[in-house]
Amino acid sequence: MQHIKKKIVIFLRNNLSDYDYKRFSIEYLKLNSDLDFYDLQNFCLKEEDVKKNTKLINSKKINGYKQLYNELRDNKKDHIISFLGHPRNFKEFFLYLLILKFKIPITFIDIAPKVSGNFSRKNKLVYYFNNPTKALYILKNFIFIKFYKSLALNFDNIIIGGKADINERHRKFKNLILSCSIDYQLFLQSKKIEFNNNDYCIFLDDDLPEHEDYKKNNIDYPINDKNKYYENLSIFFEKYEKTFNTKLIIAAHPKRKKNYFDGFEHISFKTADLVKSCKNVLVHASSSLSFAILNRKPLIFLTSDEIKQNWMGPRITNLALETKSQTLNIDHVNNQDLKKLKYELKVNSNAYENYERNFLFNDKKIKNIWESYIKFIYDKSNKSK
Repeated sequence: MQHIKKKIVIFLRNNLSDYDYKRFSIEYLKLNSDLDFYDLQNFCLKEEDVKKNTKLINSKKINGYKQLYNELRDNKKDHIISFLGHPRNFKEFFLYLLILKFKIPITFIDIAPKVSGNFSRKNKLVYYFNNPTKALYILKNFIFIKFYKSLALNFDNIIIGGKADINERHRKFKNLILSCSIDYQLFLQSKKIEFNNNDYCIFLDDDLPEHEDYKKNNIDYPINDKNKYYENLSIFFEKYEKTFNTKLIIAAHPKRKKNYFDGFEHISFKTADLVKSCKNVLVHASSSLSFAILNRKPLIFLTSDEIKQNWMGPRITNLALETKSQTLNIDHVNNQDLKKLKYELKVNSNAYENYERNFLFNDKKIKNIWESYIKFIYDKSNKSK
């Protein structure tokens, strides 16, 4: 017996680029549902951050509460998938209150690996003393989160990528839908790339000095001295190529707007494929390190004097500890350090397997991030008949 397709609408906070459309496997959802999109950029973002959703023909721009209310009233939906995540402010909080009036099941997604790092209390106090505007912003968020948690809004479902996500962070949800991370899905779809010289390594670019999401989310840029960063990184890459007798290729961040890596091959939108065939992987803290884990490639975490002084420093430290990998400071590394590393570089299989279980999948049989969700909503529908 064939299912009548469920009417699903995705709420979008940000632009869904062609690359996002592919990696979020939107075609899979379209095949298995009657899918629409509500573009809430005008509602959630500043005017300068709003972008055109080029791939979404059937999307509707939502500019305010009244328009959203009318859309939900006049166009009956069976399910909502929210890319907004938890409300970040009172404006978004009241948006969810409005949605809950219609009693449409809401599903959140939490499928990106989350290995964080924290400043010491002393460093936090110094930081906020020197940045009073940031301190006020954090205080405002703290007050809002306390208010939000005290009301205990009951959201329906959350899709989670790994076992580490099964924790109290999701206790407000009625149902945990066990899935996999986007990176695991892309890993399964990846193919080897052939070069004239197959002996190459990859740098996973984070675009630390200019990543647009830092500004959108009011997060400090990990790199302020852009010229020094790229100069020292290029010097390090040259030393690395010479010591390891290997070609270095930049797996460019998908949102990078300008290439600062002169003299090095720079490839976009092919990260999973590039890692599949490489010798080893250099990274700061990009979630794309998942591809190194899944392909059992040795990891080298890169930090710097500036990075160590901000929020990115502890994250890099924790990721290196989590994967039992090496860390190098690009501002001080010498040839002797690299020669020593060349013979010590290896994969800790137990650490990699733990990372997979905690952050990349709940079950290896799940091959698409929406597979469990589609099964869940149709099973639930059949039971209610």
